[in-house]
Amino acid sequence: MTSTSTIVALDLETTGLDPDRHHIWEIGAVVRGHRDPSFDGEWHWLLRPNLAQAEPRALQIGRYYERAWLMQDPDWQGYALRLPAEHGKPRTDWSRMAVARRLAELLDSANLVGINPAFDAGFLGRFLRSHWQTPTWNYHLVDVGALTLGYTAALCRALDRPAPALPWRIDDLAAQLGVPAGPAGRHTAMGDARFALALYDKIMTAAVADAPEVSA
Repeated sequence: MTSTSTIVALDLETTGLDPDRHHIWEIGAVVRGHRDPSFDGEWHWLLRPNLAQAEPRALQIGRYYERAWLMQDPDWQGYALRLPAEHGKPRTDWSRMAVARRLAELLDSANLVGINPAFDAGFLGRFLRSHWQTPTWNYHLVDVGALTLGYTAALCRALDRPAPALPWRIDDLAAQLGVPAGPAGRHTAMGDARFALALYDKIMTAAVADAPEVSA
Protein backbone atom coordinates (compact mmCIF):
# COMPACT_ATOMS: atom_id res chain seq x y z
CA MET A 1 0.00 0.00 0.00
CA THR A 2 1.40 3.39 -1.03
CA SER A 3 1.06 6.28 1.36
CA THR A 4 1.34 9.94 0.49
CA SER A 5 2.30 12.85 2.68
CA THR A 6 1.08 16.41 2.60
CA ILE A 7 3.76 18.95 1.78
CA VAL A 8 3.17 22.59 2.60
CA ALA A 9 5.76 25.09 1.46
CA LEU A 10 5.16 28.07 3.69
CA ASP A 11 6.51 31.51 4.47
CA LEU A 12 5.48 34.41 6.68
CA GLU A 13 6.20 38.08 6.84
CA THR A 14 6.13 39.44 10.39
CA THR A 15 6.55 42.71 12.24
CA GLY A 16 9.70 41.45 14.02
CA LEU A 17 11.55 38.38 15.24
CA ASP A 18 9.83 37.68 18.58
CA PRO A 19 6.52 35.77 18.38
CA ASP A 20 5.62 36.98 21.87
CA ARG A 21 5.79 40.65 20.86
CA HIS A 22 5.44 40.72 17.08
CA HIS A 23 2.75 39.69 14.64
CA ILE A 24 2.21 37.93 11.33
CA TRP A 25 1.03 40.21 8.55
CA GLU A 26 1.44 37.97 5.48
CA ILE A 27 1.05 34.22 4.95
CA GLY A 28 1.93 32.34 1.77
CA ALA A 29 1.47 28.58 1.42
CA VAL A 30 1.64 26.05 -1.40
CA VAL A 31 -0.17 22.84 -0.46
CA ARG A 32 0.49 19.53 -2.20
CA GLY A 33 -0.88 16.04 -1.52
CA HIS A 34 -3.52 17.02 1.03
CA ARG A 35 -6.04 14.35 2.00
CA ASP A 36 -8.68 16.74 0.68
CA PRO A 37 -7.50 17.47 -2.89
CA SER A 38 -9.50 20.70 -2.98
CA PHE A 39 -6.97 22.14 -0.50
CA ASP A 40 -4.05 21.62 -2.91
CA GLY A 41 -2.79 24.84 -4.44
CA GLU A 42 -1.74 28.30 -3.34
CA TRP A 43 -3.10 30.19 -0.33
CA HIS A 44 -2.15 33.80 0.29
CA TRP A 45 -3.45 36.04 3.07
CA LEU A 46 -2.72 39.47 4.46
CA LEU A 47 -3.51 40.03 8.15
CA ARG A 48 -3.92 43.30 9.99
CA PRO A 49 -1.03 43.42 12.50
CA ASN A 50 -0.54 45.41 15.67
CA LEU A 51 2.38 47.70 14.80
CA ALA A 52 2.85 49.19 18.27
CA GLN A 53 6.00 47.11 18.91
CA ALA A 54 6.97 46.48 15.30
CA GLU A 55 10.65 46.56 14.34
CA PRO A 56 11.12 49.19 11.61
CA ARG A 57 13.76 47.10 9.85
CA ALA A 58 11.42 44.10 9.65
CA LEU A 59 8.74 46.24 8.00
CA GLN A 60 11.28 47.60 5.55
CA ILE A 61 12.60 44.17 4.55
CA GLY A 62 9.10 42.89 3.86
CA ARG A 63 8.10 46.19 2.21
CA TYR A 64 5.06 46.43 4.47
CA TYR A 65 3.99 49.96 3.60
CA GLU A 66 4.50 49.25 -0.09
CA ARG A 67 2.61 45.96 -0.23
CA ALA A 68 0.03 45.96 2.59
CA TRP A 69 -2.02 48.94 1.47
CA LEU A 70 -5.05 46.65 1.12
CA MET A 71 -5.17 46.40 4.91
CA GLN A 72 -5.94 50.09 5.35
CA ASP A 73 -9.65 49.28 5.67
CA PRO A 74 -10.17 49.25 9.47
CA ASP A 75 -13.13 46.85 9.18
CA TRP A 76 -11.04 43.99 7.78
CA GLN A 77 -8.96 41.64 9.94
CA GLY A 78 -7.63 39.61 7.02
CA TYR A 79 -7.64 39.58 3.25
CA ALA A 80 -7.28 36.63 0.88
CA LEU A 81 -5.22 37.39 -2.22
CA ARG A 82 -5.06 33.83 -3.57
CA LEU A 83 -7.15 30.70 -2.91
CA PRO A 84 -7.76 27.38 -4.68
CA ALA A 85 -10.83 27.74 -6.88
CA GLU A 86 -13.03 25.51 -4.70
CA HIS A 87 -12.56 27.75 -1.66
CA GLY A 88 -13.88 31.07 -2.81
CA LYS A 89 -12.83 34.05 -4.81
CA PRO A 90 -9.63 35.97 -4.13
CA ARG A 91 -9.68 39.54 -2.88
CA THR A 92 -12.17 38.77 -0.13
CA ASP A 93 -12.11 39.56 3.57
CA TRP A 94 -11.43 36.82 6.15
CA SER A 95 -11.56 36.98 9.93
CA ARG A 96 -8.48 35.99 11.90
CA MET A 97 -10.43 33.06 13.36
CA ALA A 98 -11.27 31.83 9.85
CA VAL A 99 -7.63 32.08 8.72
CA ALA A 100 -6.44 30.19 11.81
CA ARG A 101 -9.04 27.46 11.34
CA ARG A 102 -8.14 27.00 7.69
CA LEU A 103 -4.41 26.97 8.43
CA ALA A 104 -4.93 24.31 11.10
CA GLU A 105 -6.71 22.16 8.50
CA LEU A 106 -4.07 22.74 5.83
CA LEU A 107 -1.17 21.97 8.15
CA ASP A 108 -2.61 18.97 9.97
CA SER A 109 0.04 16.18 9.75
CA ALA A 110 1.77 18.12 6.97
CA ASN A 111 5.50 18.34 6.32
CA LEU A 112 6.46 22.01 6.49
CA VAL A 113 9.00 23.10 3.88
CA GLY A 114 10.54 26.53 4.14
CA ILE A 115 13.49 28.85 4.45
CA ASN A 116 14.24 28.62 8.18
CA PRO A 117 10.84 27.00 8.92
CA ALA A 118 11.51 26.96 12.67
CA PHE A 119 10.96 30.72 12.62
CA ASP A 120 7.63 30.35 10.83
CA ALA A 121 6.53 27.48 13.08
CA GLY A 122 7.15 29.60 16.18
CA PHE A 123 4.89 32.37 14.93
CA LEU A 124 2.28 30.00 13.55
CA GLY A 125 2.04 28.05 16.79
CA ARG A 126 1.34 31.20 18.75
CA PHE A 127 -1.13 32.46 16.15
CA LEU A 128 -3.08 29.19 16.08
CA ARG A 129 -3.26 28.84 19.88
CA SER A 130 -4.44 32.41 20.29
CA HIS A 131 -7.32 31.62 17.92
CA TRP A 132 -8.51 28.34 19.51
CA GLN A 133 -6.44 26.02 17.30
CA THR A 134 -3.22 24.07 17.88
CA PRO A 135 -0.24 22.99 15.72
CA THR A 136 -0.53 19.40 14.46
CA TRP A 137 2.05 19.43 11.68
CA ASN A 138 4.91 16.92 11.52
CA TYR A 139 7.60 17.96 13.98
CA HIS A 140 10.35 17.25 11.43
CA LEU A 141 10.64 20.59 9.65
CA VAL A 142 12.28 20.69 6.21
CA ASP A 143 14.72 23.60 6.07
CA VAL A 144 15.60 24.10 2.41
CA GLY A 145 18.59 26.25 3.33
CA ALA A 146 20.24 23.38 5.22
CA LEU A 147 19.05 20.93 2.58
CA THR A 148 20.58 22.99 -0.21
CA LEU A 149 23.91 23.43 1.57
CA GLY A 150 24.16 19.75 2.46
CA TYR A 151 23.23 18.60 -1.03
CA THR A 152 25.65 20.99 -2.70
CA ALA A 153 28.54 20.13 -0.36
CA ALA A 154 28.04 16.35 -0.66
CA LEU A 155 27.69 16.47 -4.42
CA CYS A 156 30.76 18.64 -4.86
CA ARG A 157 32.77 16.34 -2.63
CA ALA A 158 31.67 13.30 -4.63
CA LEU A 159 32.69 15.02 -7.86
CA ASP A 160 35.95 16.38 -6.45
CA ARG A 161 34.84 19.97 -6.71
CA PRO A 162 35.31 22.70 -4.10
CA ALA A 163 32.48 22.82 -1.59
CA PRO A 164 30.63 26.08 -0.85
CA ALA A 165 32.63 28.36 1.41
CA LEU A 166 31.26 30.02 4.52
CA PRO A 167 29.43 32.29 4.86
CA TRP A 168 26.97 31.09 2.24
CA ARG A 169 23.77 32.64 0.91
CA ILE A 170 20.82 30.50 -0.08
CA ASP A 171 20.17 32.73 -3.10
CA ASP A 172 23.69 32.04 -4.41
CA LEU A 173 23.49 28.28 -3.89
CA ALA A 174 20.03 28.17 -5.44
CA ALA A 175 21.23 30.07 -8.51
CA GLN A 176 24.05 27.56 -8.96
CA LEU A 177 21.46 24.79 -8.88
CA GLY A 178 19.39 26.53 -11.53
CA VAL A 179 16.72 27.83 -9.16
CA PRO A 180 16.94 31.63 -9.30
CA ALA A 181 15.28 33.37 -6.38
CA GLY A 182 13.86 36.30 -8.32
CA PRO A 183 14.52 39.52 -6.37
CA ALA A 184 10.94 40.78 -6.72
CA GLY A 185 9.60 37.70 -4.94
CA ARG A 186 12.14 37.47 -2.11
CA HIS A 187 10.92 38.57 1.29
CA THR A 188 7.32 38.21 0.18
CA ALA A 189 5.43 35.32 1.75
CA MET A 190 4.13 33.86 -1.52
CA GLY A 191 7.38 34.40 -3.38
CA ASP A 192 9.48 32.72 -0.69
CA ALA A 193 7.03 29.81 -0.35
CA ARG A 194 7.30 29.16 -4.09
CA PHE A 195 11.09 29.53 -3.93
CA ALA A 196 11.33 27.03 -1.07
CA LEU A 197 9.22 24.47 -2.92
CA ALA A 198 11.22 24.91 -6.13
CA LEU A 199 14.45 24.25 -4.23
CA TYR A 200 12.96 21.24 -2.46
CA ASP A 201 11.75 19.75 -5.74
CA LYS A 202 15.08 20.42 -7.44
CA ILE A 203 17.09 18.65 -4.77
CA MET A 204 14.73 15.73 -4.22
CA THR A 205 14.67 14.92 -7.94
CA ALA A 206 18.23 15.96 -8.84
CA ALA A 207 20.70 13.82 -10.76
CA VAL A 208 24.50 13.90 -10.63
CA ALA A 209 24.51 15.78 -13.92
CA ASP A 210 22.93 18.71 -12.09
CA ALA A 211 26.05 19.30 -10.01
CA PRO A 212 26.80 23.02 -9.71
CA GLU A 213 30.06 24.69 -10.63
CA VAL A 214 31.13 26.15 -7.29
CA SER A 215 34.08 28.48 -7.02
CA ALA A 216 36.63 27.98 -4.26
